[in-house]
Amino acid sequence: RRSSDLQCCPARRPSRTDVARIHLAGGAMARFLVVPFLLVAVFAFSAFSEGNIRSPQVSVYTTEPVVDGEKMTVTCFAEKFHPPNINIQLLRNGAEVPGVKETDMSFTRDWSYYQMKFTDLTYNPKDDVSCKVTHNGIAKTYKLDPMF
Repeated sequence: RRSSDLQCCPARRPSRTDVARIHLAGGAMARFLVVPFLLVAVFAFSAFSEGNIRSPQVSVYTTEPVVDGEKMTVTCFAEKFHPPNINIQLLRNGAEVPGVKETDMSFTRDWSYYQMKFTDLTYNPKDDVSCKVTHNGIAKTYKLDPMF
């Protein structure tokens, strides 16, 4: 026999039906690959869903040592919290300080968030300077320790 006699199938041009079958199979394959990816993504981010709340770690500090009657920059830094619904207020004697600046909220590699608020104040040892942080409806107040 000759090698041309050993062909199992005659060569033919694919029909429209064959092309449609290939296209549908490709679409099914794409769906087959996308669905597991989405499931992995959902499970990966489920660790930080509303059910898994991480309370913020808060620091209140000054950039320089405090001196009576001199300006100081007071900073309130909240970090490692999730979800990102947080309100940070700098207070002086219980009243909110006007003109406070803030950084944009950002996140880290583990999807926890951080944010900072800061302002300049003139130090008076009789003043009570604090930071009130409300996260997920729970408010806590953190006092500035000028000796820290």
